[in-house]
Amino acid sequence: EYLAWPSAQRREKVVDKLMADSRFIDRWSVFFGDMLRVRANAQGGPALTAYVHQALAEDMPYDELARRLIKTNGRAGKTPEAGFVLADDA
Repeated sequence: EYLAWPSAQRREKVVDKLMADSRFIDRWSVFFGDMLRVRANAQGGPALTAYVHQALAEDMPYDELARRLIKTNGRAGKTPEAGFVLADDA
């Protein structure tokens, strides 16, 4: 398939194809979970994991995601972003 595409369009087409795969969001959710130190067993951890996954699926800009995580206020049960603050007790 890759070789059948015009050579000038191959890179763009393969990137688009990979990004459209559901595994792309799953993989980057894991990456961001590690980077953000999301703890699934901590208070709000599962909700935060789902929030990050949804943000990536909706193509939320990374700077907006960071701002939302930093400035959040509330309880993890009602505000998933609060799990970011609650998860790290270091």
